[in-house]
Amino acid sequence: MTKTVQWDHPSNAPFDQRATINGRPMLRISAGGLTGYRVSQSNVTTDGL
Repeated sequence: MTKTVQWDHPSNAPFDQRATINGRPMLRISAGGLTGYRVSQSNVTTDGL
């Protein structure tokens, strides 16, 4: 399943896991309305894990 979301400002959604899925680096969101969804790491600026 694919879900497209956009924010008007940066989100502080935490993540708890990194994985490579089908050759793409992904992060799993660990809290909030998108808990459990994976996002492409290339679209995310991280400062941890």
